[in-house]
Amino acid sequence: TVIAAPQRRLRDIALAPATAFPPPPAASVDIVERITAAMRTHAAASAVVDGASTTTYGELGRRSAALAANLQQRGVGPDHKVLIVADRGVGFITGVVATLRAGAAYVPVKPDLPADRIAWIPSDVAPTTILCEGPLPASLAHLAD
Repeated sequence: TVIAAPQRRLRDIALAPATAFPPPPAASVDIVERITAAMRTHAAASAVVDGASTTTYGELGRRSAALAANLQQRGVGPDHKVLIVADRGVGFITGVVATLRAGAAYVPVKPDLPADRIAWIPSDVAPTTILCEGPLPASLAHLAD
């Protein structure tokens, strides 16, 4: 092993054959499928508790489906990134679920981060769209359409 003989080169170490490992499950269930299944089977159950307000899976399903459709109408889909500027809560969760339902990736941004950090994030990730709960931070105003 490498630990017993650290001076050995990796090319000199015999690797286990690929058949030594079990194959992956035949059908993996992705996160969107799991969430939408919970929305169907537990529609009346609490999905998000945000302070004194509670949002059910059914409400989360309706809100996220409407937002996902809006994102898709704007061209958001696979290989796209959506900045979600929001504090933790039902708005943030709705944005995350909607973005995933649209097939895109999300990039969370806390609105109380320093302005220079907020401004740097889009230059690093090149988002397609920004979802913002509340006013858009001034450091992102140049991206507004």
